[in-house]
Amino acid sequence: MRTHEAPAERTLKLERAMEDAAARRGTLLIPAFATERTQDILFLLNEMAHQKRIPEMPIFVDSPLAIRITEVYERYPAEYKEEIRALFRVHPNLFRMRELRFTPSVEESKDIHGVPPPKVIIAGSGMMAGGRILYHAKRYLPDQNSILLITGYQASGSLGRHLIEGAKIARIMGEEVAVRAEVRKINGFSAHADHPQLFSFAEAQRGTLKKVFVVQGEEDQAQGLAQEIADRIGIAAAAPIRGESFEL
Repeated sequence: MRTHEAPAERTLKLERAMEDAAARRGTLLIPAFATERTQDILFLLNEMAHQKRIPEMPIFVDSPLAIRITEVYERYPAEYKEEIRALFRVHPNLFRMRELRFTPSVEESKDIHGVPPPKVIIAGSGMMAGGRILYHAKRYLPDQNSILLITGYQASGSLGRHLIEGAKIARIMGEEVAVRAEVRKINGFSAHADHPQLFSFAEAQRGTLKKVFVVQGEEDQAQGLAQEIADRIGIAAAAPIRGESFEL
C-alpha cells in the first residue's frame, strides 16, 4: 500500500504534462481505466481548460466503454460531490470541452494518428494489458517528444509496470518497440484506500477487532502494513500468501 498524492499535486502534475507535451509538440498518452479514472481526468482537464491553465490541443477518449460510462456520468449531475455540482452550475459541460473528441469506432481510433501533435490520447486499459492503448503505445513510445503518463497502480508483470521501471524496449503485440518517450507517473488518482487510510480504519475499529488480514497490495507492502497494525495498535495482523489458510 502506497500513500496517495494530494489532489493539488496530482492536478499540478497533469497540468505540467499537458504543458510539456504542447511545448515539445508531442503526444501525451494516458492509459486509464474506463470507470472513474477516465472521468476524473476529464473533469480535471475540463476544469483547467475552463480556467485557461492548459494549452488548447485535441483530447481524444479512445475507449468505447469509457465513452459510454462518461455519458452515464453526464445524465446524473445530482449525484456529483458538492464542489463539482457548484462548478456544474456555472459550467454545465463538465465532460464536453471544446477540444474533446470521442472516438468509439475503430475507424475513428485509427484516424487519431493522422492528427498532428500536440494532442492527448486517453485509452484503456489502465495497466496497458490490452485495449487500444497498445496501438497508440506502439506508435508513440518511440517518439522522444511524447509523454506516457501512468495514472494508476501497475501490477507486477504488466506493460505499464515494465515501463515505469525504466524499460528501454517494450514488447507490444509480438513486436519490440523502442521506448524514447518520457514516462511519468501520478499516484493520486487511485480509487483504493492508501496506507494511512487503511491504518486509520483499523485503528478506529480497535475495540471490536480480533485480527486483521491485509489482502490488498504487493507482498512486501502488505506485510509492512500488517506489522505496523500489530506494533502500533496491538491487534494481531497477517498478510496471507497464496495457499495459506486460517481458521476463524
